[in-house]
Amino acid sequence: MLSMTFAPSPGVAITVTRGLNLILAQDEETLAAVSRQIGITATSDGVSHFVPLDVVREANQDSGEAWLNDISGRYATWNANLAKDLIDEFGLEEHIGKPLYMFSLGSARKLNLIAAFAAGADFNVFKQPFAALDGPSRQLLAEILLESSDHPKRAFIVADYTQPPWMLNAPLASRYKI
Repeated sequence: MLSMTFAPSPGVAITVTRGLNLILAQDEETLAAVSRQIGITATSDGVSHFVPLDVVREANQDSGEAWLNDISGRYATWNANLAKDLIDEFGLEEHIGKPLYMFSLGSARKLNLIAAFAAGADFNVFKQPFAALDGPSRQLLAEILLESSDHPKRAFIVADYTQPPWMLNAPLASRYKI
């Protein structure tokens, strides 16, 4: 069962338990308070999660490579080979060494997607993952999500305003239209 305690919004914090209860909150303090109320903690079942937030590009001197290295240190399940392959497949190899402030919105989105897939987290939440992507990158993302849809230990939630054509016959656990 997947249950939401709060509606998603910018800057959310998240915790997931092995039973796939999802709690979204505005900040860590609210998240901790709600978690205490229902008797769980962010690490109660050792479930790892990845919620791609917008890469902060404005005046950020860190390179894309440094940003990925920072993210990789947070996940014991990080797959460096997959990250490298996705950098190539998303066409970021010539940009990965640049400071983040030089990244376009689409390139920053690709960087976030690379981190999400390479992290190997049990639970992934994507908010409008196709936005700002070029055509080949949209196709690549669709292929990755379709290939991942039958993964026995990973869950992917895609929140978007419209249903992409590739999803019409995709083997999804659930579709929820608001």
